[in-house]
Amino acid sequence: MAQAQNSPLAHRLEHIVEAFIRPVLRLRASAEGEYYALLVARELAHATVEADRVLRDYFDPLAHAFIDALQTVAPPASRAQVAWCYQFALGALLHHLSDNRIERLSLGTAQANDPLRHAPAGPLYRGRHARGANEPRSRNQQLMETSMKRRTLLSTLAAASATLALPARAQNTKIVFGYTAVTDFASVFVAAQEGYFAKRGLDLELKFIPLNSTIPAAIQSDSLQIGGPTPSVFLQSVDGGLDHVVVAGGGVTSKAITGFGLVARAGSGIKSAQDCLGKKIGVPGLGAFLHVSFRAWLKASGVDYKKVNFIEASFPQHGDLLKGGSLDAVVTADPFMSRITDSGNGYVASYYSTFLEEGNPTIIFTAKREWVQKNAAAAKAFREAVVEAAGFMGKPANNAKVREHIGKYIKLPPEVLAKVQISPPGPATTEKQLTYWVNMMKDQEMLKTAPNVSMLIAK
Repeated sequence: MAQAQNSPLAHRLEHIVEAFIRPVLRLRASAEGEYYALLVARELAHATVEADRVLRDYFDPLAHAFIDALQTVAPPASRAQVAWCYQFALGALLHHLSDNRIERLSLGTAQANDPLRHAPAGPLYRGRHARGANEPRSRNQQLMETSMKRRTLLSTLAAASATLALPARAQNTKIVFGYTAVTDFASVFVAAQEGYFAKRGLDLELKFIPLNSTIPAAIQSDSLQIGGPTPSVFLQSVDGGLDHVVVAGGGVTSKAITGFGLVARAGSGIKSAQDCLGKKIGVPGLGAFLHVSFRAWLKASGVDYKKVNFIEASFPQHGDLLKGGSLDAVVTADPFMSRITDSGNGYVASYYSTFLEEGNPTIIFTAKREWVQKNAAAAKAFREAVVEAAGFMGKPANNAKVREHIGKYIKLPPEVLAKVQISPPGPATTEKQLTYWVNMMKDQEMLKTAPNVSMLIAK
């Protein structure tokens, strides 16, 4: 990498890319390196909690070094643009590590683990070998080639981004919607599967988000147009300066719902709020609904929640973290709660959720105020589709269909899906409902300002 960065500007991009791919290609081609390369490819594509720590500590510094180097040859590009270029390149490299299809596509003339043998014919070498290697070039020719390479780097990203942004049909409004793996999003799942969005001219793409607390940032960066944060996550983001508003509501609380609660690790001995003192308890989002409501329950039970060690962990990780002993308990929800208890790795220590007031939102659907103002018709159509879906969910005859729709987005075994509790829908969020959460968060000293809830709901 040092040699690449010190090379002449006209060839620097080429050398940086070579420094990125050649060591990996050589590793993959060697007998001793093949399985290590495949292991790395697997962990990068499907990272576990443990693997993520390794990636952060050992791989991310290398990624930052390459991104820094790429920025030196594309100074007009932002860090975000160059980072996306790096990710696209990494995707191609990962595909090479785990794929043997080149042998079929080349009709047997290329080997899956040896692309370097054919590299001179590749685009990286075309400019150098089009003339003699030692043939002198003018300063203008060098600058022109460098400029073209910079533009190629940026235009590749722009083309890919434009392709992703295009709606399926020109007359439709494209909306990328972010959800987490809970039934509180059922109304959106139903609206998507029953065609309620499509008939209103909305092209909705549903995108799974592992941690609820990251949804406002994804909305702010335009990775999502609408997402489903919990009320507490939304209010914290607004308190921090984001100008987001509520478009519609998802699930609401109900004392009949025992689909979330405190699940303790088998053998932990946790049976009450007092037993949580000093324990490590996982929550699917610091500052999110389950975290905030659980702390409220602890406080109501006379326990200082500041003496409990809360650790952020996404829903799918809860079972493994309990089984491995990394956590003493998790605040979790179905379907993950049922899967943990059915496996014997944990037990329900408390259905603490039953202390919450009825009918307050657990998930709300939010967007940037600017986006809502520019797409008022689309925001209204989204809300109407969710209202129609709530009506569909309210009919007992549709119960099997509702579960089928949920199963398309939250991958569950049929036996788990059949008995999972579904949060009742609340498509319209009111000022009173938001105020309930504001008061709870103030009691936990989570807000620096007093939000004007009347300004936080899109009309």
